[in-house]
Amino acid sequence: KRPSPWAAAQKFSGTARSRKAMARTSKKRSKTDQDVQSVTYRVPGSTTNLGSGFDTLGIALQVYNTFTISVIPEGIEIEAAGMGADSIMKEKENMVVRAALATLEYKKTTLPGLKVKIEARIPLARGMGSSSTAILAGVLGADALTGPSLTEQEVLTIAGNLEGHFDNLS
Repeated sequence: KRPSPWAAAQKFSGTARSRKAMARTSKKRSKTDQDVQSVTYRVPGSTTNLGSGFDTLGIALQVYNTFTISVIPEGIEIEAAGMGADSIMKEKENMVVRAALATLEYKKTTLPGLKVKIEARIPLARGMGSSSTAILAGVLGADALTGPSLTEQEVLTIAGNLEGHFDNLS
């Protein structure tokens, strides 16, 4: 059997878990029902600048961005702290929000509003996968908040259409 697209992260991160599994850390349910109201992801950075494997091979790094995505009554709220927090877009152009909205469109569903909290530990625009962490968190978060149903292939397809480099996502 061919290994999953997450196998590279498993092998090089020194863990037995996939990058998708490494990202998933917690879910909070509302007290009145079983719907997930908030999810938190800790997503590792990555690099694909590996000599002759440039833009082909990738490894997960031991540096992480943390994202908490919550359902709110309406609108979009973004809080950012850490590396490059001042440069992180605070509107619909934000990569987490764009990925979440693309996922909702793909699933043909909606949420009343989203709140995104970002704790950035990966430098922006330095080839360490900062945008990939945001995109994965947005896709996985929107999926979790609307009833998880996406396959790994669908996650990669949605995320890859936003990222443009599938190797950065794996």
